[in-house]
Amino acid sequence: MSLSGAMNTAVTGINAQSKALGNISDNVANVQTTGYKRVETSFASLLTQATPRDHEPGGVLSRPLYMNNVQGTIQSTGTITNLAIAGEGMFAVSQKTGVSTSGGTPTFATDPLYTRAGDFSLDDQGYLVNGSGYYLNGWTVDTTTGIVSKNATLPIQVTQLKDNPQQTTSISLSANLPTQPDSNLDVNSANAVIDMPPQAVTVYDPQGTGHVIELGWSWDSATPDTWSLALASSDAAITTVAPTTTNDPVPLQFYTSNNAGTGAQAGSIDNIDGAATGTVGSDANISFLITYANGDTQSITLDFGAYGVAQQLTNFTGTDIDFNSATQDGLPPGSFRNLSISDDGMVTLNYDNGNQKTVYQVPIAQFQNYEGLQSEPGNAFSASSESGTPALLSAGANGTGNIQSSSVEGSNVDVSSELVKMIQAQSAYAANARVISTANEMLQTIEQVAR
Repeated sequence: MSLSGAMNTAVTGINAQSKALGNISDNVANVQTTGYKRVETSFASLLTQATPRDHEPGGVLSRPLYMNNVQGTIQSTGTITNLAIAGEGMFAVSQKTGVSTSGGTPTFATDPLYTRAGDFSLDDQGYLVNGSGYYLNGWTVDTTTGIVSKNATLPIQVTQLKDNPQQTTSISLSANLPTQPDSNLDVNSANAVIDMPPQAVTVYDPQGTGHVIELGWSWDSATPDTWSLALASSDAAITTVAPTTTNDPVPLQFYTSNNAGTGAQAGSIDNIDGAATGTVGSDANISFLITYANGDTQSITLDFGAYGVAQQLTNFTGTDIDFNSATQDGLPPGSFRNLSISDDGMVTLNYDNGNQKTVYQVPIAQFQNYEGLQSEPGNAFSASSESGTPALLSAGANGTGNIQSSSVEGSNVDVSSELVKMIQAQSAYAANARVISTANEMLQTIEQVAR
């Protein structure tokens, strides 16, 4: 029994080492496959009978051991749509099953798959597809409220290739009006009023056409803490630009070190158009109305900052207007330029007019047992009873990894380690074959004695 048992045991050893070599060959072949997870071989002894006085040879069993949760090296690619997960988790992807008869759009399998292969790129229909043909899934984001809908995922598709224009409703002005303007700029010397060169600001009408509005500032030495603002435009499409206040030009009075009230700062706005002093910290602004040649009108708020706070529009020392910025909220029409993906998976569309829209969030699938995932073609996995049901979470939540754009995760195979294992498998295979040969020679010896 021992000789036949030895041969049977050696056969199990040969089979086990054959499977190990198969796993090694798969690993070596995929050493440069994006997101590939290596397969180790686990060996377990097989016993038929073992007592303190007797041991019958049993053999060895082998099974694959999947290294699905061991991260490969993250490599920078320079392609914005390429994604890698730094840490735990997988991308949820959909498999294309066909094309719809109406519109030619792809149809997808009901059950999602999961992968670490993040070599995604935009296809001709605006979908993010990786090199194995899997479509990246995401949650939709309301572009108005920014609320993420986490009830279901769907393949991410970029369809908003045009961005609608936005008319200007407000301008935020940041500038310093000097305490002693340059007298060389005086064009009204008879009444001691100094007119500073006008500042041009571009605003947009409802159709997204840009129009230039001019802010003209004047200073009267008789009231050195007060400046006056006149609005005008040389644009042929504009008939008038008029403040919706009592006075035109509009006077703005500033606090000085002598008259600053409680909580107010020198150089900050005291009041506008002669009104009572504004509450410290409350908005300081005026409104003006543009009338176009076609009869349309457009109301715009000009924001100077806050009363009693030295921010945005100030009155400090100097001779020229220090015009820092005039930020307005209007936009011309835009065309899609590219997209960006943040480390928490927010997919934002960027347009050439400077506007941005966040339209999706890429979730991360988390499993209880990554080694229990079922391997699928194209370096993907499906959930199984051993892996557990996936939880879809935001990147960085509950231990999930962060998303790195312009990067991919390489294979987690170490070639040098695989070569060592290959030599070990070869030696073990040869040794088991030698056992069979030796046992066979011993059986032949018994046969000869029996003759």
